[in-house]
Amino acid sequence: MNKTLLVILACFLVSTSFAQEIAFETGTWAEIKAKAKKENKLIFMDAFTTWCGPCKWMAKNTFTDKSVADYYNSNFINAKIDMEKGEGLDIAKEYKVTCYPNLVYIDGDGKLVHRAAGSMDAAAFIQVGKTAYTPAKAFSTYQDNYDKGERKPEFLLAYLDALSQTCFSATTVATDYFATVKEQDMLQQANWSLLYRFIEDVNAAPFSYLVKNRKAFEEKYTADSVSQKIYDTYLQHGTAIIKAKEDAAVKLKTFQMEISNSGIARADELIANLNLALAKSQSNWVAWFGAAKTLAENYYSTDASFLNNVSWTAFEKVEDLKKLAEAEQWAKKSTELDPKSYNLDTYANLLFKNGKVEQAIATEKRALELAKAGNEDVKTYEDVIREFEKGVK
Repeated sequence: MNKTLLVILACFLVSTSFAQEIAFETGTWAEIKAKAKKENKLIFMDAFTTWCGPCKWMAKNTFTDKSVADYYNSNFINAKIDMEKGEGLDIAKEYKVTCYPNLVYIDGDGKLVHRAAGSMDAAAFIQVGKTAYTPAKAFSTYQDNYDKGERKPEFLLAYLDALSQTCFSATTVATDYFATVKEQDMLQQANWSLLYRFIEDVNAAPFSYLVKNRKAFEEKYTADSVSQKIYDTYLQHGTAIIKAKEDAAVKLKTFQMEISNSGIARADELIANLNLALAKSQSNWVAWFGAAKTLAENYYSTDASFLNNVSWTAFEKVEDLKKLAEAEQWAKKSTELDPKSYNLDTYANLLFKNGKVEQAIATEKRALELAKAGNEDVKTYEDVIREFEKGVK
């Protein structure tokens, strides 16, 4: 084989090796749409942010898969756009991108055709691309028909399935579906599954039905699952009240009375969690500590993560020595339950703040050794030890 042929073959091998990943366009959004229209292809838009871990996972594992590259490079004009920079800011608003990764399929005129959200492997990602080219199954078809008033149960079920693959709320559609369900059918497995997955509004009729008839649901689907669904839905609503800020304390108190009067399991735990969140949002650290103590001692005494979190907040925000001593015990318990480096670090910091310098240094050194064993970044632990050592008398 002559040298010229070897060079050509080498160039071919290099070019094909680099082609084994999705080829993303580098032009403007207008240029990308124009190219898609000219070639009569859909645009696949990877709507990402630089801080999104699942986005990075897909970029590394899925977009570099040969089968993915072959399919998407042949069938789509591919665009990778940061939703927090440049044109991405307006594009995010136009296509209602609110979570990441968001996988959006758009025609050359800029009309949304299909969408999905979340990281996925090669096979699932290729299937989403095929669905985009199947009008009857595309998200835009379901959305258009719903907007035109389609409310047949079988259609709503299919639309709910499409919605479940996005980050849009399905509560309204699910409520419309349950309006077609007779009371005697509410306990059916399929309906319980839909209620559990999609009903997130405490004021929705199916949720009210669940609360009133929870005993029947518990007998058929276990008390734990029913209790968790009710708890999570109430918690989400209470958290929304707090985040809204306007008259949060008054509105939350009214809502907590509703929870208390409902007779649901774990009502007191739920009320304490909401008190904790409200106090934190208002920087009311006296009230916060009271709620944290109730939860740490009565509900999460064996939950190392919770104990560590409230201990660290106490370290940062609380100055009362008696309260700090209690927080130190929560942190100690978290290390006994789960002796991870970060739990030990919290405990060490509280020990130091409470004047137990030598014990704090010894504990932080244990945290450092665990961090080394786990191949963690150890600089923070080393810095803390140096600061502690400055406090040695």
